[in-house]
Amino acid sequence: MTLRQTRTTFWLLIALICVFGIQKAVVSPLDPDLFWHLRVADQLRTEGIHPLIDHISFSSRRDPWTPYSWLAELAMKLIWNTTGYRGTIIVQALASAGVILFITLSCLTLTQSPDTPDFGRLSSSLSLRAEGSRVGEGRGEANASRLMNCLLATVLAAYLIYPYLSFRPISLAIFFLSLAAWLLLRDRRHNERSRAVLFVIPITLLLANIHLVVIMIPIWISCLLVGSTIERRLSKRYLALLIATALSCLATPLLPGMIRTAIHYQSSDVMVKSEVITEMNPIYAGVGGIITCSVLAILLIWSVRHRQRIRIGEWLWLLIAILFTLRLGRFLPIFAMIAAPIFAAALPAMSDAVLTRRFVRIALIAVLAICIAKLSWKFPRPSQSLDDFVNADDTVAYPANAAVYVEKSITPRKHRLINEFTWGGYLGWRLGTQYQVFLDGRTQVFPADFWRRVYLSGEEPLRTALANADADVAVLPIQKSRFAKSLKELGWTQVYCDDRARVLVPPGVKAPQ
Repeated sequence: MTLRQTRTTFWLLIALICVFGIQKAVVSPLDPDLFWHLRVADQLRTEGIHPLIDHISFSSRRDPWTPYSWLAELAMKLIWNTTGYRGTIIVQALASAGVILFITLSCLTLTQSPDTPDFGRLSSSLSLRAEGSRVGEGRGEANASRLMNCLLATVLAAYLIYPYLSFRPISLAIFFLSLAAWLLLRDRRHNERSRAVLFVIPITLLLANIHLVVIMIPIWISCLLVGSTIERRLSKRYLALLIATALSCLATPLLPGMIRTAIHYQSSDVMVKSEVITEMNPIYAGVGGIITCSVLAILLIWSVRHRQRIRIGEWLWLLIAILFTLRLGRFLPIFAMIAAPIFAAALPAMSDAVLTRRFVRIALIAVLAICIAKLSWKFPRPSQSLDDFVNADDTVAYPANAAVYVEKSITPRKHRLINEFTWGGYLGWRLGTQYQVFLDGRTQVFPADFWRRVYLSGEEPLRTALANADADVAVLPIQKSRFAKSLKELGWTQVYCDDRARVLVPPGVKAPQ
């Protein structure tokens, strides 16, 4: 069996992993935050790139807030306007596949031998022991294929990352971060002589206008710089890259507000500190989180036992990723970008026998063909409207029919609509010409006291907040509604109901005929 055939089987399996991410995009592409991002893009196009006074919600602060993802929001709006919601599916699918591709390349890069014979000959005692270990392994594992290691590490990375990918700025940021991680690891493999690593600088410039996680790139480079210093081979290259990327992080017209927002998220955002937003919870929250942490702990302990295969800089990189992930679960994709390559390189080489089987390749080709055909069938047809699409699958539970009812049957007086957390973006976009919504997913735009009264306190503060809203109508979910009980106690009556949403009107308003 030739090496080419083995690699073919490997890449067929990687393609199958990518298909799972593409399937997620096709089946459930619409993130709750997508719609308010589109509304923000409209305001940016009208008013310019600067802090904005919010017009989407009537409960938000009246002082300007910073749309730090302005470039991503304008790009999202352009895609939406030119290709519709089908374009968002395609872009999300490509981004998901791209992230997995770059993580796979990172795994392959870290498991390959360096280009130069003196790579890794470090003067520190720790590195000398590592070199001796490599020599000892030379007859056994040095030339062993680690394709199975890379494959399993990529599967783990996909499991950790896919839940966080959707059509929103953070997904685009994850894509560019995975590219930057690969370029840095590739440069390490080329004994820090790769010119391609310079692309990390424009990537940082771009990310500075896409998402706050841009700070991860200079942090990563700092880890590599400190690691090289400990190894007694101070790298001027890393110092120059650190200065360039740190300056690139400042290359945004919204820098002061971006800094204030980052500090707000870490210190005073009550919703980030609460358990209301799932992705803001620690990684160890819930049964699934405990299982995930247990698996990662076992892999990490095993990798540390074979730490001589990994340089200090990468270990520092992983340590920083662990600290961020323990703080917020949404950093899990960033953890996966370095954890997967380290696991692939540090764990003992696994047998590639399964990759040599011809029937495995044939079966994979057949499975990929079936999956692609299935995805093509599920992809929305040109005749399918957005309302039809969101009503076609319960995994995307937006109140499309209820919105149509409100639009046609309710006469606005105050132009205010009460909604719950995950529907604020959709209703603010769908009914934005007639109503301002009660709230949406932009936690930094609303006062802390508002969130405490609405979601983090008992029924009495909530009833007071709803009574003071003075709204014309409420659109609430049928199941697990936080507001339904309080509104009924305030005398609101139900005038519409379907399998997803109910519409309520305040006391004294007659039900539409």
